[in-house]
This record gives sequence, C-alpha cells and structure tokens, in this order.
Amino acid sequence: EKFDKENRHYWGTEMGFEVQRINRPKPYEKNNNIDGRTVTPYGHPYPLISPVLSLRGDQIAAFTVQDTSLALVKYNIPQEGFYISKDDRKKVKENLKQESSGLSKIENLTPYLPPVPWEYLVVQGLETWNFNGFDASWSRDGSKIAFFARINRDHTLVVIDAEKGKIIRKLELPFDQAFSPSFSADGYWVYFSAAKNVQRDIYAVSIEEPHVGKVIQVTNDSRFDTAPSVSVDGSKVVYVGSDGDFQHLFLYDVRSGNIEQLTFGRFNDSSPSWSDDGSTIVYTSDEADNIWNLYTLDLATRTVKQWTEFMGGVQTPLFGRDSLDTVYYVVFRDDDQFRTIIYPNYEVFEAKLKKPIFQYTVTTKGGAGSFVFNSNRDLFSSNLDFNQILNPKNPPNRWSCGGGNIQFGVDTYYGMFGQSYVGCSNILETKQHRGLFASYGSFKLFDYSYVNAEKRTTWRWGGHHYQMPLRYQFYDITGRSPKQQIISNTWMKETSFDLFTEYPINKFNRWELFSRLKHRSYNIFGYQVSRFDENIFELYSDSFNDQDIQVYRFLRDSNSSSLSFGGSYVRDTVLFSGNTWGPFHGNALRAQVEFAPPMGEEFQGYASVNFSARTYRHLGSSSLFAGRAECQITSRSNGDFILMGGPDKLRGAEYGSVIGNQVCYGSGELRFPIPGTYVLYQGVRGFFFADSAFARFNDNLLPAQKINKYGFGAQYIIPLIGLPGQTIWTRENGKWEPSF
Repeated sequence: EKFDKENRHYWGTEMGFEVQRINRPKPYEKNNNIDGRTVTPYGHPYPLISPVLSLRGDQIAAFTVQDTSLALVKYNIPQEGFYISKDDRKKVKENLKQESSGLSKIENLTPYLPPVPWEYLVVQGLETWNFNGFDASWSRDGSKIAFFARINRDHTLVVIDAEKGKIIRKLELPFDQAFSPSFSADGYWVYFSAAKNVQRDIYAVSIEEPHVGKVIQVTNDSRFDTAPSVSVDGSKVVYVGSDGDFQHLFLYDVRSGNIEQLTFGRFNDSSPSWSDDGSTIVYTSDEADNIWNLYTLDLATRTVKQWTEFMGGVQTPLFGRDSLDTVYYVVFRDDDQFRTIIYPNYEVFEAKLKKPIFQYTVTTKGGAGSFVFNSNRDLFSSNLDFNQILNPKNPPNRWSCGGGNIQFGVDTYYGMFGQSYVGCSNILETKQHRGLFASYGSFKLFDYSYVNAEKRTTWRWGGHHYQMPLRYQFYDITGRSPKQQIISNTWMKETSFDLFTEYPINKFNRWELFSRLKHRSYNIFGYQVSRFDENIFELYSDSFNDQDIQVYRFLRDSNSSSLSFGGSYVRDTVLFSGNTWGPFHGNALRAQVEFAPPMGEEFQGYASVNFSARTYRHLGSSSLFAGRAECQITSRSNGDFILMGGPDKLRGAEYGSVIGNQVCYGSGELRFPIPGTYVLYQGVRGFFFADSAFARFNDNLLPAQKINKYGFGAQYIIPLIGLPGQTIWTRENGKWEPSF
C-alpha cells in the first residue's frame, strides 16, 4: 500500500513526473528564456542525432536512418515558416517554390550498405551505447566531414568530401573504441577520444600528407577523458574528464600543454563545443533535476548559465555561425511518437537565447573530489595482482551435462530398440560434447562430436554410424521424400570419422579445413548393390527410366571407402529485413575443393569442386533482385550428389526428379510486395523467377538432364496455422501449371 501511494504521488501530484512532463517548456515553444523551433525536415520519420554545421551555417549534417540503415545526411536549415492569405498566394507562388525548394530535401552522404566500406557507423544511441560528445565533425573550411565507423576489429576514422560524400581517407587506429572526432583549425588533424590498455585519453591523428596516420597523445592521466572539441583558432581543446564520481569540463592549451578544470560540482557535464569567437562554451549538464539540459560557460567571467529545462533532455549543442545567441541541439521528444514507426524520437531544434533560467560564477569550493557512495574508497579502481597477470590461470571448466528422451525396450518386431541424446559443455560453452543414438530394428544412428572454440581457430572432431533408408537424408518438409525410385528403395550404411577446423579472417570471411575417413555401402530392393542384377532394368523397362539406371550405377560405384582432405573459403555479407521477409542486400559465397588419394582397391580416389553463390540487390526498402548459382563437379562416384526440384531448386519440377553428381544450377528472382494485400496478416509478396539446371553422372554415356523453368508466384502466411506458404505458376507445354 505504501509503495502504491508513493508511485501515485510520483506520477500524479503537482510535482510528479507526468504533471511535470506536461507543464514543462517544449523545445518548439517561445518563452521567457528562449525562442525555440524545430529545424528537422518536415515529415522526416526517423531520429536525427549529433548535428554539425556547415561553413556558412546554413546546412546541418546529422546521422539518421536511410533505406533501413544508418547514414550521415545533410540538409538546408529551413527558414522560419509563415502564412499568407489566399489572395496573396498567387502573387508569391513562384517565390514560395524557390524559397521552399530544397528546404526539406535530405542528401545521403553515405549511401552504402555493409560490409563495404564499413560494417556500421559509430552513432551513439542508435548503433552503439551512449558515450559522450559529437559523432561527426565538419572542418572549418567546409570541405570535409569526419566520423568513426566499424571496420574489421574496431572503430576506424573516416574522412569524406562534404559535398558529394566521396571517401577521402580511412585510418585504422591502434586504439580501442575511438569516439568523438573534432577537426583542428587547419583541418590537418582530427582530435578524438580512445582507450589504450583500459586508460581513456585524448589523441590527435594527422589526416594529411606527409604525416598521414601520425598520432599524438594529448592527455595522459588517470581521468576518463572524452568528447574533445577544438576552438576555432586551434589554440585550445575543451573536453570532458572524470572528477571523482562525476564528469566535468577541462581545458587543454595546445601551445603550453597546460590543463585546467573548468567546472566543478556533484553533477555531470557533457558534449562541449565552442562559439566562433572562442569566448563561450556551450554544453549539456544534469546539474538541475538530473536531466541533461542546455548550459553555457563564459570563459572570461567563468559564468555558467542554464537555458532550458526540458523533460526529454538536450544533446550535442553547438552555436550558430558568428553567434552567441543561436544554438542548435537535439532533444528527445518524450511527448511525441513518429506515427507507428518505433524509433526513439530525436529531433534537431534551434533556440534563440534570451534570458537564462539560472546563472552563477564557477567556484572550486564544494567540488566533487569525494566519492558519492563511499568517501573512503575508490569504487572504480582496484589493485591488480601482477603475479596473476604474469602467470595467468585458466578459468575452471565447471562442466555441465544433460540429456533426454531416453527410451529403451524390446519387442518381437524390432528386437532391442531405444534412443537418447546427451550433451556436456563447460561454463563458457567453448568446449562441447554431443552424443545421439537411436536403434529400431535395422535402423541405427550413432553420432558423437566434440567442439573446442576456446581460441580464434575452432576445432571439431567426431564419429558417426548411420544405417537407414537413403531417402531419410533427403527428406524435405514440403517435397517430402524425393520422387526418385532408386533412392526411395535404397538403404545406406555409412561409418565415418571426421576432423574440421575453421579460421575467421573477419566477421564476413573465413577459411575451413576438413578431413574425412568414411566407408559407404548400399542395399537396393533388399539386395547388396554389388549383387543386384542390372538386367532387372531391361526386364521391367516400363517401370524404370534412364535416370534410374544412372542412379543405380552411381551408388554401385560409390560402394567403397575413402580418406579425403578438403578446404573451403566462405564469405557472407547478407543483410536481412522484415520488409523483404528475409534477405535484403549482400552476397554469400562458398568455394570448396576436396581430394581423396587412391589407396589400393578398397580406398577409392577422387577429386571434387563445389561452388555456390547468392546475391541480393535491394530495390528500395521492400523489393529486391535475388540471384543464385551452384555447381558441383566430381571426378568419380563417391556417394555425394545433388537433388533438385521443388520449391527450393528448380521450381515447377518434382522434388528429386533431377539428380546428378556433376550439376550446375542457376536462378534469378524479382521479389516485391503486392499492394493492397496488407489487410491479410503481413500481406502477400509476389515474385517472378527463372530457373535453369544441368545434371549428369560422371562416366555415364546416358544423356544429361537439361531443364529450364520460368514463372511467377506469391508468398504469404497461411491463416490460422501461421506457417509460410507459396503458390507458383510455371509455364509447361503452353499452359500455366499451378503448384503449392
């Protein structure tokens, strides 16, 4: 009851949160302290973060969402809106067109998709955690914009042309988690904050010849230094440093190297920037109400002034050009929502400063030197055990094991039968044992594998024994068992041991190496394949076709053992989107070679090459082109083959009706949403497709299968059961044949 009363008091009383939220000033209003207005392009449905100003001060560059990915954009700052009478409208129609043209036009300066030229843009609050300072910097001559992007292992400094967005420079820095770039006055250096050996300091890197990539350390202390901002004349750098439990403003003199603390108190300051004349710093602080709001600091008089008291808080403020009374900043609109789009509603606003809410002269008395939680102990530092550092101990494995589905029994039909699975892993799940077995009469399955992923190179080894109908390995949830008579009437038996390792080059590329020792044998129509009489095909020619003969001969020649070695190169940059029900943009590639040396009569030798590739190219936010190619070439029969047909490969053909161990397949699709279908659950997506396939078996004189298919179809969610369905119409013998 007491908690309930306190909760109601917090939300509903005169000084409660909800009443305060409603009654406090809004950033688009005019009051005694500021004249505010939005300078966000009208109707822009996404957040705008970390704005920076152009040389003339008439354009803003900021981070936002464009085509489902983050981008750096720029746009003209709109002029103050006004109304005209109906009678005067015609007179100024042309002037209005000229004046309004381009005001809300947004130009994307980074129209790229990962992983080229970067994995993602470093944008606080949208892509990374909230940190401190600006995420971009516009050079004083207006020609360049700098920001950080994730490339390979960490944040890379990127410099682009401010006019067209062309990439000028990409510098991978020898630090961790670099943030908050700020151009020097001459544009030759970029200051930033980064960590090295846990300690975070301010650095500067040269971006121009002849010293491109040269790094200078600006600060070197125990403070957590962030958010540097260089004065217009280049003589000083203001930044945020830790002061006990709090973060405050510090001033670095470039010429002398002296550092001076500017603000003090039991509160936090953030994201400073300079006025053009170098007299005033504008920043945000949570000094009042623990809410980030707009403040300025006059360096001559050390006077701090508070200008706003918004509930949504203020971020990354900056002065207008040659002005001490115009400020641009970002506010979180806690009182508004962008229609039905779920994004944090950050907008850019302009404020004309009039009269401060509160002001005072900075004093060091009563500073924040003591810690809030415990005045006698620094909670955020500890003494390192150097013996532990020099002699590291591996963490305990603390293995945990589990299993389930245990069944054992005996009956007159199966004899002994049973099934179960078991798994064990260490606490970090970097080492794992997995076992599975099932036995029902002639059906037997035993599988064991061990994975070690403690280091960058992952290792896996295992042993397997399968005895089951061959069709089980090719069972498809939509196509069911393959429509191939020999495969449907063949039992396979395989015993194998394998070793596998993979090495990731980066997030998108990796190498794989493997080796397999295996023995395969087949039983057709109840006979060992080696004892099966091929004359049956002639006796029952009405029941078998050329493909059946090819499949039989392939299995007969695959009845042997082999020791193979292989490797693969894998690349995958595919992005996914709910707008496209899956892949949206990117490429995927696997190139694999495998070789087995001949070792006597039992161990056969062969060589095979496998190649598969997919590409997706988005056409807007909801449509795309999808292409796929797959080829397998094998020198002789080894038990590996490809089945085609059904909804996955070669649509319009029955699943399993096209088969071979020397196969090439290609497909192209145009996928798009069908307008007017969103009354249904998630709507309906349409597609046009064209498939082509070539399949044959090696050392076989019978003709190869060559099939081409084209048509159109629709994808949808089946009502009530909620599963995806697709209907396809394929052109066959001059008619459109449907399939589901």
